[in-house]
Amino acid sequence: MNLKLTAASILALVMAREAHAQTVVAPVDRAEPEKPDVPVKAFEINGSVGYTQGFGEIADGLNVNKVITAGLGTEVGLGYRIDQHWSVGAYGQYNQFDAQRSETARGLTAGLAVTYHILPFEHWDPWVQFGTGYRMLWEQAASNANVPTVMTHGFEPARLTLGVDYRVSRDIALAPMAGVDLSVPRWQTANGTTATIDDPRPAAYVFAGMGVRFDMTSKYVHKTMPPAEPTQTTQARVEAPQPETKPVSPTISASDEVLAACKLAIDNNAPHFEFDKSDLMPADLEVLAKIAECFSTGPLKNDNIQLVGRADPRGSTEYNDALGMRRADTVASFLVGKGIATGRIEKTSRGERDATGTDEATYAKDRRVDVLRVEIRLSKR
Repeated sequence: MNLKLTAASILALVMAREAHAQTVVAPVDRAEPEKPDVPVKAFEINGSVGYTQGFGEIADGLNVNKVITAGLGTEVGLGYRIDQHWSVGAYGQYNQFDAQRSETARGLTAGLAVTYHILPFEHWDPWVQFGTGYRMLWEQAASNANVPTVMTHGFEPARLTLGVDYRVSRDIALAPMAGVDLSVPRWQTANGTTATIDDPRPAAYVFAGMGVRFDMTSKYVHKTMPPAEPTQTTQARVEAPQPETKPVSPTISASDEVLAACKLAIDNNAPHFEFDKSDLMPADLEVLAKIAECFSTGPLKNDNIQLVGRADPRGSTEYNDALGMRRADTVASFLVGKGIATGRIEKTSRGERDATGTDEATYAKDRRVDVLRVEIRLSKR
């Protein structure tokens, strides 16, 4: 009896060790920090307000500070965000200065600028802007003074602005900023007569304040951290490769087994799901009806259906997993409506895991639902 118990105990220990050796160690995903979505192909409206002041000379012997001192500046701009890094646009800035030799002094600057975003996928995104334009300065005397309004104007050959966007949402960013521009006054106009400044001198104007940016677009890009390498074990189970599928309708691809059994035609020009959408297209319905008939009364009536939802690589892994499942759910709902029992439909999402697209044309091929055959195995007891 004792010998039998000892042999049984040894056998149990050996089996437990063997089972432990065959245990699959699941890969541990690296914690992925949330990154903000970045608008691209976006029209932008910018606005800012802050402190402004001029330095230097307007002409030989005429210092800017003898004409104006510190004041308030407000700026508006219209732009176009080409991609995550670059945008171009036009700006206009209005200034209300403290006048030194007149009652009031106002300024206006208008020009074109290009902006480069250094860290677009971070919540704090520093950027640098280069521009060029035209500057005007009006000096208005008191109404009871017999002195004309004088406008001094000229080129703004260079303008540099530094800022940091804090993106509070996908479409709104706040931006503390500071900048300086170089202006060269060339003319003065008074009483309708314009005279050239004989000895123009460059003057610098500084601006510091807070801005806000509004983006208007439906296109965004999202950066995700690369997944961590899976933990490897000597006898870990390897995931089976995904079966190859071929397009049969705008959003549906099918395995070779389903193609042959259901007599489906390949459609290599199928456009697939629209970006970030899970709605079926009219051309899908006829194909899905054939698949439903094939699995209900046709050659595959004794098999189950596996639906694999997929997405292109843009967006976070979690979002694309959910999007792929929504697409699989949409197809499953249609098949259930055609008489396929819910229990015969297996749904899963691969999200972006097998995506191969690199541009809009190839991204479209990643946005689909694969239809696969699952053989039903009956166990005998």
